[in-house]
Parts: sequence; structure tokens; C-alpha cells
Amino acid sequence: MDKAASWLRKIKLALSISIVTSFVYAIVSYFYVTNMAETGVDPLGEQSQWNVPMVILYSSVSLVGIPAAVFLFVASIGFMFRSAQWLKGMDATAIDGKPGLIIAAYFIPIADLIFPWRYMQSMNKAGANSDAEKSKLGNLIKLNLALGVLALLAGGNQWADIILGAPQQTIDEVVFQEWRGIIGTLFDIGAMTALYFIVTPLFAGLEKRSK
Repeated sequence: MDKAASWLRKIKLALSISIVTSFVYAIVSYFYVTNMAETGVDPLGEQSQWNVPMVILYSSVSLVGIPAAVFLFVASIGFMFRSAQWLKGMDATAIDGKPGLIIAAYFIPIADLIFPWRYMQSMNKAGANSDAEKSKLGNLIKLNLALGVLALLAGGNQWADIILGAPQQTIDEVVFQEWRGIIGTLFDIGAMTALYFIVTPLFAGLEKRSK
């Protein structure tokens, strides 16, 4: 349980950093895309007249977002795996499959939403929280999944472009895609916020069971 507690602290810190970073990124991205729509050129391109401080801020926040996302990725795996591992040791029937599956799931699109959601549901059910607490937590877990799916649907095409290579696009198409990315970021912030309020009571339920 101590290992899960250590990862609980890490995931809460990682979520706090990612939420703040993503919020700032969404704001700066708003100015980025509105400038693009008004001028018809990439604000980061050679023909851009976007002011230098905004260019620096946008670039800096984008770079900070990378280690923040990696930290959250690792912390999420650590918390889910260690919590599931502990619960599986206490009750072999509490979680379907081996806890190690959660590690693999985070590297697979769609599975990285479904598996954590299923594991959190199982942990909530197996925990020693009150029925009222379990009901509230269950609703938050469902909300986290719904917001995660909406974030994927809104901004998923950007990930496809990164993997497959962006097709030739008009400026209007790029602007539309950037707006989708901002909307996806907002849903992602909502999903991370919901997860922040999930992990502590989820862990508390497991901790009560251990006593």
C-alpha cells in the first residue's frame, strides 16, 4: 500500500502541473488561431507579424507541455498498476486480468481510456467507502471517461496527422483543425480535473479495506 500511496502523491502533482499547463496552452492557442484566421498566415511562420513575446510564450508552453504529459503518463501508470496490484493481492477476484495489463493499455489508443476506467470501477466497488461515496465516485469515473472520449473525438485528428503526416491544407482548414485542438484540450482539462478528484477517495477506499 505504501507504493500506491507514493504514486498517489505523484499523480496528484502531475495532474496539477498538466491542468495548469494545458489551461495556459489553451489560452495562448486561442490567440494563435485567431491571429492565423485574421492574417491568413501561420503566426510562427516567416511572414508572421505576431508579436515576439506571444511567439516565445506559445513555444515555451508547448515545450513545457511535453515533460508535463510524460510525467502524467508515468504517474498514471504507476498509480493504477500499484493500486490494482495491491487489490489483486487482497482479493484475486476484485480485478479482471493481471494488473500488468494496465501498463500495456496506456500504450494503445482507446484501450488507454477503457482499461483505466474499468480498473477504477473495480477499485471503487472493492473499496471500503460508504455506498454514498461509491456512488459519487462512480459518477466521477464515468464523467472522466466521457470527457476523455470527447477530447479524443475533438482533437484526435491532430494525433493522426502527427503519426501519418499532415495532408496539404488550406489556411481555413488549418484554422478549423486548430479550433478542434483547443476544444479537445478543454475536454482534456475537464477529464484531468475529474481524475484529480477521483484518485484520493479511490485510494482512501482501498486504504480503509487494508485496516
